[in-house]
Amino acid sequence: MTPPSLSLRSSKQLSGQPNLTAQAIAEAWKDLYSADQNPHGVINLGVAENSLMQEFLVQKLKENISRFESRHLNYQSLGGSSSFKEAMCHILNKYFNPAMTVKPNHLIGASGVTAMLSQLMYVVCDEGDVVLISKPYYSGFNHLVKQGVHLIGFEIDDPLDPSSVSKALEKAYLNHHGQPDGVKAVILCNPHNPMGYYVQEEVLSTYIRFCEANNLHLIVDEIYGLSVFEQGPTTNDPPGTQTTPNKFISTLSLDHQRFSFEPSRVHVCILISQNNPSLLQLITDLNLNQVQVSSLTEFSFASLILDSSGSHGHQDFLGSYVIENKRRLQQAYQTVTDRLNKLKIKYNKPSNGGFFLVEYLRNPPDTNNKDQQSEESAIIQEEKLFTTLLTEYKTYLAPGNVYHYPKPGFFRLTFTVPADQLDLGLQRLSQFMEFFETLPALSNLQISG
Repeated sequence: MTPPSLSLRSSKQLSGQPNLTAQAIAEAWKDLYSADQNPHGVINLGVAENSLMQEFLVQKLKENISRFESRHLNYQSLGGSSSFKEAMCHILNKYFNPAMTVKPNHLIGASGVTAMLSQLMYVVCDEGDVVLISKPYYSGFNHLVKQGVHLIGFEIDDPLDPSSVSKALEKAYLNHHGQPDGVKAVILCNPHNPMGYYVQEEVLSTYIRFCEANNLHLIVDEIYGLSVFEQGPTTNDPPGTQTTPNKFISTLSLDHQRFSFEPSRVHVCILISQNNPSLLQLITDLNLNQVQVSSLTEFSFASLILDSSGSHGHQDFLGSYVIENKRRLQQAYQTVTDRLNKLKIKYNKPSNGGFFLVEYLRNPPDTNNKDQQSEESAIIQEEKLFTTLLTEYKTYLAPGNVYHYPKPGFFRLTFTVPADQLDLGLQRLSQFMEFFETLPALSNLQISG
């Protein structure tokens, strides 16, 4: 008997090249490190999770769970319960300095930024439309292609420089403007994943003015907005190096009258669209129930932020959480960068907006070399380096190719893991580097296996 066929898109996916990196990660997840049960398991330094504040949250959640009632098990309002939206408004208005006060009817919640972006793409883009995003970019954005969108990555020489950003945007736009697949939107991840930098007002206004001039949607992912910390001098900085206090500037804080842009074109995820109610209604009506936040998650989040019947009021808990989180982020960053400096491993700066940094495990091949075969060979060698580090040295770093990093040899390292795991992971990385230093340049690298 002949089995029923799958869809054309599924068949196309199955006929493609197997994702060896994903397969290696899946195998590693069966062998994760545990100090008691699996001390020789894989140390995970590749997933963007913040473990530094988990016990802080668990203690408060245990206090609140006693007030969980049967009604909290029911379906909540599409896009978020009233208490969930109230809690989110409190955070946004307190810490993101919005030019217009954020109200519950400005918000839609979903089960993650990627899920929300998928819904947003369905509403603002037609099949075949182009969405621009600077490289490297978070691998989860690749799922947007399931909505029929062409996600086009482009390079920026200096993403912190308004002039460089403007030139790169114009070039990317002209490459696709007027073609059957026209440009419809631009995505900005700020603070940036995987690089960990965040842009200032001049760069934000460059994105906004570009989108205004070309009548495009601007979609801004600010999920790491409260994970910005002070980046102090490191051990290899000259004596007396001074640091300037960091300031994260949310897109919400930009006044549309001052910068002369149509506010309905700017969307911040979770979906905050203060001047486009029809867009919010469309997403709610169409298929938001597919990505609804669970009622237990909504209760837990709202109780953390709004509950004032415990030992601390919500302002005390939230304020102390934000302050302590920044302190621990800075401390973990200092630990990992000091060790990387001792190992003479280069890494990107600044990288104080998130849980990670990008390290350069090898000088990339000559960028003037236009030989496509050489570039592809270097990518293959990067994958072999990744596999060697993962399988032989039991340490997972996220390889740059999954983030569409323009050059091979780059890896994302997450430093917000428990201190004992970070220390052990860095020890294993040091052992790997002893082996690695004996190897030729990446472009000439040959590893058996």
